[in-house]
Amino acid sequence: MERVCGRGLLKYYEIPRLILAPNPEIKQWLERDTGRVCRIKPRGVDINFFHPSRRDSGDGIFRFGYVGRLMREKNLRFLAEVERKLIAAGRTRYRFVIVGHGSERPWLEKNLQRADSTGVLTVRS
Repeated sequence: MERVCGRGLLKYYEIPRLILAPNPEIKQWLERDTGRVCRIKPRGVDINFFHPSRRDSGDGIFRFGYVGRLMREKNLRFLAEVERKLIAAGRTRYRFVIVGHGSERPWLEKNLQRADSTGVLTVRS
């Protein structure tokens, strides 16, 4: 099954002119089996920009954060259930901070009472 899925995945990666891979092993596999140019695009977070010293805003509000695509397969509607349970438990000093764009954004904005939806954010150098 793994080989069959791998062959199907390689067909997909034969489409672009340039492939971005998360690590050297996957880069080597994709270059070898697709014949395409591949570059490493590591995953991760800028630890200086998102340093723990910036974590506390001093207002006593606990913030739940999500950064990514706002798509159905991410199961973000679960946040409404989390919020219902927080409210039922008498918790009100919280906010959801949702960064990203996608088809679920209108639903989240309509169904979460304490949420900030920023859209896509970029960092300027």
